[in-house]
Amino acid sequence: MTLRIGAPAEGDDFFDRTIERAQLWRVLPGNHVVLSAPRRIGKTSLLKQLLREADEHGLMPAYLDVSRRDSAADLMGALAEALPERSITAHMARAGQQALGWLGRIGRIRIDAGELGGLELETRAAAARTWQESADLLRQRLSPRPVLIVLDEFSVFIQHLLQQRPDEARQLLALLRAWRQTDGVACRFVFSGSVGLNRLLERHRLQTETNDCDDFRLGPFAQADAVAMVGQLATREGWPLALPDAESLCTRVGWLSPYYLITVLEEAIRAAMFRLRATAPCNQPLTAADLDAALASLLDTRSRFTYWHLRLADHFDAQTLPWVQRALARLAARPQGLQEATIASLPGAPADVQEVLLLLEEHGYIVRDGSKLLFQSPLLRQYWLKNHGR
Repeated sequence: MTLRIGAPAEGDDFFDRTIERAQLWRVLPGNHVVLSAPRRIGKTSLLKQLLREADEHGLMPAYLDVSRRDSAADLMGALAEALPERSITAHMARAGQQALGWLGRIGRIRIDAGELGGLELETRAAAARTWQESADLLRQRLSPRPVLIVLDEFSVFIQHLLQQRPDEARQLLALLRAWRQTDGVACRFVFSGSVGLNRLLERHRLQTETNDCDDFRLGPFAQADAVAMVGQLATREGWPLALPDAESLCTRVGWLSPYYLITVLEEAIRAAMFRLRATAPCNQPLTAADLDAALASLLDTRSRFTYWHLRLADHFDAQTLPWVQRALARLAARPQGLQEATIASLPGAPADVQEVLLLLEEHGYIVRDGSKLLFQSPLLRQYWLKNHGR
């Protein structure tokens, strides 16, 4: 097999998160969920694993990456398309007792005959409806159904909408809150984002629009789980890793994100192949020297991390980009981070500096530690300091 770097982990590539999954399934019968996590922490992988487990809980899963949706109408259209009535009817017929079990767990054990299929609410041609009317039809149709609706990257979508059409964003948030609070609602929403949605809404004084949801924050792996993961993956790939070396890899990565752990492991395997002149796995153990070579390669000017520097130009215009580069250079020189106010007061700061910092956080460059900002990954910070620290 090949190590998957950056793509959501599925099947044999998905590892652990046992406690987090158990917590989510404990919370969902009584709550909708806002799930936030730093970029590259495995958020989407966890959500997709949750969706794979939905059937055994009696729920029909629906996953939408809404980061590229540009309006409330677009979102409602995508949701209607993902959950056609015929599919829900087939799910309820197939799920049987599991679906009834879910309705029982949420305290809604009565099902009207019409809810088992065939419900049609087409009162007007779709093209003539407002998005609010479409949303109301969806609410009527989906509220009584055992459906798990995951809106991934919802924070990206709502941030864009707040910038472009703030009134529409506010109306949508209010409508979704009213939907969640519908009497007897059986469907469940999971809203996710790399920036905490609640904090984003708080900045726009809209925090009450999601305060009815469970605030679930996903963190990095625990040390023991990270060590177990890299050890198992290394053995699977045919390059076993002794326990002390697996522990050393995790310690040197520092921030135990699956993405960074797998990136370093893949580089170590490449180093071992060059060291042994091997063209295929030969069950030779990785060494400390392979790990050293892997980290040196990642910190080099031309490495996988070059992408992080180049992509800044995709997110910021020519006026903002120089300040962003200076701010990241200043942060790279401070392993413990800097006060947000200090960064925001650097010369040349854009008028919308808070939005700029939020965007850097959203795209995985920085994280918050109380009132401080710092690089999300110690490895990325070291790369930045070495190559772009001036």
